[in-house]
Amino acid sequence: MGKPWWHRWFARQPVAPRTLPAERIPMVWRDTPTSPMPDWEALRAAAPTTAEPAAIDAYWTSVGAQWLDRLSASLGDDLVRHESPDFLLLASLADRPARAAMSFLEATRRRILRLLDGIAAPNGHGPMIVIMLDDARYLDFVAQFYPEQGTFSESSGMFVHFGYGFFVARGEHLDEVEHTLVHEMTHGLVSHLPLPAWLNEGIAVNTEARHAGARFSLPDAPWSPEETQARHRAHWTPEAIQRFWSGKSFIDPGVAQPLSYDLAMRMVQLACVDWVPFARFAVNASMDDSGMAAAETHLGHPIENLATALLGDGAWTPDPKTWADGVEVGRFRHPRTGVGVRFHPPVL
Repeated sequence: MGKPWWHRWFARQPVAPRTLPAERIPMVWRDTPTSPMPDWEALRAAAPTTAEPAAIDAYWTSVGAQWLDRLSASLGDDLVRHESPDFLLLASLADRPARAAMSFLEATRRRILRLLDGIAAPNGHGPMIVIMLDDARYLDFVAQFYPEQGTFSESSGMFVHFGYGFFVARGEHLDEVEHTLVHEMTHGLVSHLPLPAWLNEGIAVNTEARHAGARFSLPDAPWSPEETQARHRAHWTPEAIQRFWSGKSFIDPGVAQPLSYDLAMRMVQLACVDWVPFARFAVNASMDDSGMAAAETHLGHPIENLATALLGDGAWTPDPKTWADGVEVGRFRHPRTGVGVRFHPPVL
C-alpha cells in the first residue's frame, strides 16, 4: 500500500541550513522597554538599492539573524537560532528536533503555496522568521503587541505584520504548535493582500484544517454541530454581523470570537468550491467593503449570500458606513506602536 496523501505533502525531508552572510549589517534598535526590536524603518532606509536579489536577501538575512541572537540574549540563552533555506527559527530545541521543525516549516511553506495557488505568494526577500516560546515567555513577549486598554481573548500564536514580518507560536515542541505554525504561515504568505479579516481567517483556518487531515473543529469552540448552529443563530443579529464584516468580532472576548472563526471557515468553504473565481475574488477583495464588489464581479453573487446560506434569511449585507471604528484586515493595529498582528485562537 502506498503512503497516504498527507505524507507527500508534509514529509519531513532533511533540509540544508541557510548560509548566513559573512558581513554583519550595522543594526539600529528601537528604544523599547520590552524585548529588543529593530528599527525597521531605519533598516529599510539603509537596505541596498540594487536590483540584485542576492544582495537584498543577504541584507535581510543578516538583520533577522542578529535580531534573533539579541532576543536569545534577552529572553534566555536556551533559545537557539536555527536556519534553513527559507526560515530562521528561534526555539529551545536540541539539534534533532530542530531539524525536524525546519523540515516541517519548509514542507508546509511549499504546500501552502500550492494549495493557495493564485492567492499566496513568497513574502519578499530574506527568510521567514519563526519564534517558539513557552507560556510565560510567550505572554511576556506578545504583550507589547496588545493595546494598553481593553479586554482581549488570549492567543496561541500570532503573525506580526510589522517591519520584517514574523510569527510567534506558544509552545516549545513542534507537536504543540504544528497547527499554529500552519495557520500563521498562511497569514504570512497572503500578507501582500489587503484581505478582509473574515476572508483572511477563513483561508487560514481551512488551510490549517487541511493539515489536520480530518474534519476540523476550532479548539475553543468544543460544541456539537447542532449546538454550534444554534449558537450561530442566537448570536448573529443585523448589528453583530457588521462587527463580523468589519473584523472587530475576531478580537472580541467571549463567544463572538470562536463563532466568527467558525463562520469565516464555513463561508470560505462555500466560496471556494470553484477555485479559479474564488482566487480572483480573494486577490481583488477590498477591506473597505469586506469583499462586496469583488464578490459580485468574481463570485457572481452578493457576498451576503454566503451568510444567508449558513444563517438563514436576515439582514446580512455589509454596511461599511456603520463601521465607525474602522476595519480589521488581518493586521490588527496597536494604537501606540502601529504594529499589525494576526491572532491565532488559543488551544484549550
